[in-house]
Amino acid sequence: MRLFYDGYCFTIDNPKQELVYNPTLVLYFLKHYQRHCRPPRKMLDDNLAMDHSKLTYISRRANGERLIQRALQEEKPITIQRLASRFGVADILATEQKTSFLTSRLYYCGSLTLNGNDQSGQLIFRIPNLLVRRLYV
Repeated sequence: MRLFYDGYCFTIDNPKQELVYNPTLVLYFLKHYQRHCRPPRKMLDDNLAMDHSKLTYISRRANGERLIQRALQEEKPITIQRLASRFGVADILATEQKTSFLTSRLYYCGSLTLNGNDQSGQLIFRIPNLLVRRLYV
């Protein structure tokens, strides 16, 4: 469960980098385990299929494909100054969406998570776990 469902961090004020599990997926796992006395063969709950659609949508945006590829490369993490706090219809429909906007969307839908700050104070992001990494791939 740790490999597939753990790894989320939702605050920059987390000095110990305490990570949390995805509760939807944990309940999916436990329900299956209770019924069948074994882990599910398919670790991805169908509820996350919509996350795949979000990744596909973002990959088709002007800066999206490069952002998705960068997320998969752990040696050079994604960094932005601050998270976007508004996602109006005009912002979403804009053909030229900035990396910070797309990164914020991936963060809020759980496809990226916080991983501290860099030396200049920018937020660092990473893919939270193996399950989300599979969605990216």
